Amino acid sequence: LAEIIRRFGESVPTRSLLVAIEGGRSTAITGLAGSADAFAIAAMARKSGAPILAITGHSDEAHDLYEDLAFLLTQAKVGLYPSRQILPYDFRAPVGEIMGQRLSTLSRLVDGRLRVVVAPIRALVEPTITPEALRESRVSLTVGEETDLDDLTARLVRLGFRRVPLVEEVGDFARRGGLIDLFTADSEYPVRVEFLGDQVESIRLFDVANQRTI
Repeated sequence: LAEIIRRFGESVPTRSLLVAIEGGRSTAITGLAGSADAFAIAAMARKSGAPILAITGHSDEAHDLYEDLAFLLTQAKVGLYPSRQILPYDFRAPVGEIMGQRLSTLSRLVDGRLRVVVAPIRALVEPTITPEALRESRVSLTVGEETDLDDLTARLVRLGFRRVPLVEEVGDFARRGGLIDLFTADSEYPVRVEFLGDQVESIRLFDVANQRTI
């Protein structure tokens, strides 16, 4: 696969495309079939100095392209930015897993960790958080560092987390003595943070079903 990507990157059409993009010119590409579009994007991602935004017409196409690119470039370098899947006049809350995917991709993009972001066109016209607001809303916890438990609890409430006796869903958090459990939108599992006084002693994931750390 690495050799195929290298050949795509060194081909005359790909080099011409990169020159056109870096020069700010609009260019049309034809003749790509199957997973050739993913190979072409992967090749450009390795040569381009800026992240690439790959826009698709539909959510299914975005998911398929993301899977191909994640396989070629690894998941650490590719992000999927799905649409909220609710209509503008629909007052229901978006599904937590979808919002988690959006936030995770935006956070990794702000950190400069992504080479490619894949999104359906609908996702790009929906409102989202600004980079500044995203940075300000982060909670950073590191083992060995000190964090005031009361301040942390108050901040989680301000950020919209629900204080509950037992964490079960995205957006929940619970405090029991020197333990804080919280389920962030961009994590598959909730997090258990153990404090010794105000010092973070351990950070572990745990299973919602049995509440045991994993």
